Amino acid sequence: MYKLLIADDEALARYAFHTLISKNFNNIEVVGEAESGRQAIELNRKLQPDIIIMDIKMPGINGIDASREILSEFSDRKILILTAYDNFNYVQQALDIGVKGYLVKPVKKEEVIEKINKVLQEISEDREKIKLKAESEIKDKISVIKPFIQKELVSAFITGTADVDEVKGYINFLQDKIEAGYFMLISPGQNDSRHINDPIRNTIYRDKVYDVAVKFLPKMKRCIFGNTVGNVIVVFFPVEKAELNNNLIKESLEIAQEIKRRIKIITRLDVAVGIGNCYSEIKNFHYSYEEANNALRKAMQSSDIIHYHCIQEEADNHLYEYPVQLESELLENIRLGNVEKAMDIANDMISRIFNNCCNPETAKEYVSQLVAMLKRTVYQIGIDINLFKNSGILTELSNLRDFEEIKIWCKNSVHSIIEQVGSLKQYKNTNLINQIHNCIKNPFCKDITLESVAEKVGISPQYLSKIFKDEFGTNFIDYIIEKRISYAKELLKHGNKNIKQISNMVGYEDANYFCRIFKKNTGLTPKQYRIQKR
Repeated sequence: MYKLLIADDEALARYAFHTLISKNFNNIEVVGEAESGRQAIELNRKLQPDIIIMDIKMPGINGIDASREILSEFSDRKILILTAYDNFNYVQQALDIGVKGYLVKPVKKEEVIEKINKVLQEISEDREKIKLKAESEIKDKISVIKPFIQKELVSAFITGTADVDEVKGYINFLQDKIEAGYFMLISPGQNDSRHINDPIRNTIYRDKVYDVAVKFLPKMKRCIFGNTVGNVIVVFFPVEKAELNNNLIKESLEIAQEIKRRIKIITRLDVAVGIGNCYSEIKNFHYSYEEANNALRKAMQSSDIIHYHCIQEEADNHLYEYPVQLESELLENIRLGNVEKAMDIANDMISRIFNNCCNPETAKEYVSQLVAMLKRTVYQIGIDINLFKNSGILTELSNLRDFEEIKIWCKNSVHSIIEQVGSLKQYKNTNLINQIHNCIKNPFCKDITLESVAEKVGISPQYLSKIFKDEFGTNFIDYIIEKRISYAKELLKHGNKNIKQISNMVGYEDANYFCRIFKKNTGLTPKQYRIQKR
């Protein structure tokens, strides 16, 4: 629908135009009539019309000057001027300032219809250009942000502990549909890991492999790349439910064989590939990652391709090289602050790792994974990660050669982290809850958000969301809304302030938004509630 404003000092002329427009254009609404140039300027600001029919001769500010002022402020306005035969000297002035055309009095119906249709076409083209430009800008922004969001999404799949709504938010942002999927991990094989203690060369090898994978894997099958883990390239393959009956194992092995072949041709590097089983629920995707990791460890020994399914039948609990279940128990006990139990589990894990490793380099890979998971968990529970940044983990670990040295280093590092977490967590939790209480003492502050409170208390928004729900029994937003609505009810029942004042007092600048929130939570508008309670 288009909006039109008529500006003419003659009431009869305005009526005639209003009638003509209403009868001949069902897509135009006459939103206002002005009797003077000044009124036309004011109504233009207020009503925001798309088209203005402006008479040149009006009292006070004439149509030319009014058009000039309007176009200087709103360059997208389409103005048609009305002129008499003896006013053609004004026409050129009008066209020079950007007026779209003129109508000669007495106007002819056909001419009016023709001129307005032409203007409508221009408006339609302008809107389309604006729409295309906006879409292009959004696409540009998404293309910049998309890789980061994809990596965050894959990280959420790997940990298996991310908030479901957060994960769905990532998926919606990517405008993707993920019903099922599996992980594929790619790493330079041991044949090309002779410089394993040279971090710079390792990075060069990994980046070469990554570049080939990024270029060719998406052409073979839809996939999402995660953050690299050491020398390992992490790839998640979304699978639609309709594909679940297909031979995904065969397909994934064929993809792995093809990418391995291309990497060899382009980089002359052999790679090992580990593939996990396909799972149909987001919460189970981390199992595929763990399986792919196990498969990769075996594949690394001969730069091979191994699907977890191929080792699943022959494997039993004793043969699991990396104790995934124990890792989950360890991380959970650290989150709960059970230091003694965490120490016992850590010792059991370390024993299993070193009992099952076949060489020192494999042991270092497992130890790196364990320490990385511990550090990530420490960050998630809100303890300053800087505590563990000065240990020089990669440098120290890469310089070790002997099994026993690696085992001692692993025990010392893991025990140190657990002990520091234990000493800080009890204070941290109590102190943290107190800080949160202080931050939300005034829930009516307009700029109070989950992110702002998280920043003030020094933890991630995700962790704040979790402990807030544990402490208060509800999520952050619902808590703030409940407090604001409760206070608003009291103001409505006992005070004489108007709705806008109450809206501001409880933290909402927009009174309309406040009314919608109030009705959603109470079933009544603020006005209805006040009437009912008095």
